[in-house]
Amino acid sequence: MANVPTLRQGASPLTVTLFSDFIQHPPREYFEVREGPGHPIYLHNRQKINMCTHSPKRKDYFPDSMGSEMKVNTLAELESLAARLLKNPIFFDVILERDSHKPYDRHRYITKGEFVVTVWTQHPAIRSQLQTLFEKAKEDLRAGRNFAIEINFTSAIKDWLKTLFVEDDAANSGCYIYSMYDCKYARLCVTNYSEFMDCYGCNKEGLILWLICLPCCLLSCPCYRAHRCFTVVDHGGDIQASVGYQHLDPNQSSDAPTIMVLIERMRRETEAASNTQYVTTEPQYAPTGITQQPAAHQHWVQGAHPGVPPETTRYPIGTQIPPPQPVHNIHPSHLPPSYEQSMKDPTSDEANLI
Repeated sequence: MANVPTLRQGASPLTVTLFSDFIQHPPREYFEVREGPGHPIYLHNRQKINMCTHSPKRKDYFPDSMGSEMKVNTLAELESLAARLLKNPIFFDVILERDSHKPYDRHRYITKGEFVVTVWTQHPAIRSQLQTLFEKAKEDLRAGRNFAIEINFTSAIKDWLKTLFVEDDAANSGCYIYSMYDCKYARLCVTNYSEFMDCYGCNKEGLILWLICLPCCLLSCPCYRAHRCFTVVDHGGDIQASVGYQHLDPNQSSDAPTIMVLIERMRRETEAASNTQYVTTEPQYAPTGITQQPAAHQHWVQGAHPGVPPETTRYPIGTQIPPPQPVHNIHPSHLPPSYEQSMKDPTSDEANLI
């Protein structure tokens, strides 16, 4: 069993693993792997793990998943589900994204990664929070009220993602680099009614919808909020927990990969998913896998447009990248006059403006 991939509970109640590692080294103690239409299918062992994957991209990989919304109708069903979730770990997949850009640059540098998350619900830090939520749900059910408890791991996973890029963000802080982090599909719900709709919440998706459909949102959001306030009691929110990385490769001696190795793998997967590679004259801000232009080209761009950031060009993978433009020696007499020279010339347009 020493060389068999498996999930292990460590010091952190949440462990994350790259989805590509999960595909290469599936923990067969928890999953049965079958051949599917173009990709493998993973059936979970219901006696050992709770499958709650719900991202649209990987939905077909986990056909027997419970999904993000788990409905109960009776107190017995709620107690049975709570006992199951507290006994065995919860497993789901997420998509993490880092978006960095300059306020004066139209180019954005996006790094994405697909991960699987294991929530060790027997860990005291997680168990106490979940037990409190389930007790509130039982009280509502006994009183005949509709309830919805939200179990949200988004903030905890986003905080972990920020630690991967903390050195990169600190190195570029003086260059006015803004970085935003996002985590999708890390929210679960147990309810006897319905889960709260994200588009009416105070989050990124809700803000985008408000900006696009402002008149409709002004009418629908207050109505939805008022209706939900009178029909269902919402509990829960962000779950506070630490996050650690876990290797599934049995040949790895440590569960703590170097940060640069993990970032490198995320960026390679980002390039492969978008089928593009980046060419830039600013290697310190660009994703890994950049083809740098020669120094002469860099000088030509920066000299021609002082103070303007160099441009980034996308080329499809496999195509020939065109060579940089040559540097031409321009005689000073052919250059346009400077601002000072124009002001000294009384016939210039700039001098006539005064």
